[in-house]
Amino acid sequence: MSSDQSYIFSRKLSDVGNIEILHAHYHNHHFARHTHDFYTMGIIEQGCMGFHHENGTYLVPPGSISLVNPGTMHTGYPQAEQGWTYRNFFIDPSIFQEIMTLTTGTEIVPHFPYPVITDTQISKLLIKAHISLESSPIRLERETLLYEALSLLIRKYATAKVLGQEPTICHPGIRRACNLIEDTYQKDLSLDDLAEAANLSRYHFLRTFRKQTGLSPHTYLLQVRANRAKQHLSGGATISETALNCGFCDQSHLTRRFKKIYGITPGRFLAGL
Repeated sequence: MSSDQSYIFSRKLSDVGNIEILHAHYHNHHFARHTHDFYTMGIIEQGCMGFHHENGTYLVPPGSISLVNPGTMHTGYPQAEQGWTYRNFFIDPSIFQEIMTLTTGTEIVPHFPYPVITDTQISKLLIKAHISLESSPIRLERETLLYEALSLLIRKYATAKVLGQEPTICHPGIRRACNLIEDTYQKDLSLDDLAEAANLSRYHFLRTFRKQTGLSPHTYLLQVRANRAKQHLSGGATISETALNCGFCDQSHLTRRFKKIYGITPGRFLAGL
């Protein structure tokens, strides 16, 4: 086990909406700037985590919840000498949408305006649900505890966002460049390729891309490759096959980037499937 972490547990639950859970202690791990297509929510048990968010920089002390909406740039790093221990959820928007729809009768997904929430009742409910997801063999128990915790979280802290209301990336040229990256992520793309797709000079493309996405084009490409790698691994590919098919130089390059975004190695991710 590396000096970076004293323990780590990861699991994907295909029978509970494909939710992924992570229980870990990080001593000096620093997450890269990245986004997710899902909600990420962590309850700090010990220590303190800091993270950069598109709205500012935040500290998450014990008992508090970090909550990042899909598509929001964020990082993560230790803010205490001993690092931090937390229980993390990766939740598909469809699960939150289902709860919101049952509550409001309209097809909306929740938006959480506060990146850090301090609420002892909800923290305890989320930890209880996380422990159940980690260890209970009883599906009804796991689903009930999870949905009760998420329902209360939504009722107290969520605002509504209509599906398709507005794109995360508003600039049409940057959307074209992002689509090019998504479609050809295995290739060795150049800055000229992307700037041409956006119909911008290289200088203005770089500035506009970072402003729109919160990431550099290269970091965005690495994130897309890591996301695709996760899909390949979930589909049964080996780590070496995944590295080759997703545009990484080698298996070690995949491992470094994967951990920078997901906090675990590809091997640990496979063990939790």
